[in-house]
Amino acid sequence: MKSEFTLIGDHSGHRCEIEMVRSRRTIEAIYVWFDGQRIAYRGDPEGPHQGTWVSMMPGFKCVDSEDLTTLSVYFNGSPLHFLH
Repeated sequence: MKSEFTLIGDHSGHRCEIEMVRSRRTIEAIYVWFDGQRIAYRGDPEGPHQGTWVSMMPGFKCVDSEDLTTLSVYFNGSPLHFLH
């Protein structure tokens, strides 16, 4: 499997990236990285967390906009990053 990173934002002293872990034909996993740490993963489309981001780090929350064009990152309820 190979990971591909896409820089989503690098401002206000914070860096945010999306990591896609691919097998030959499909995307196996998608992660949000914030300041060098994996903070969330995309829920399994077949599982109970489908269509949501699941936090991997205490205090972090990632939320997509309804049209899936923006990702918001929060820490302890305060917004950190709004990504397009």
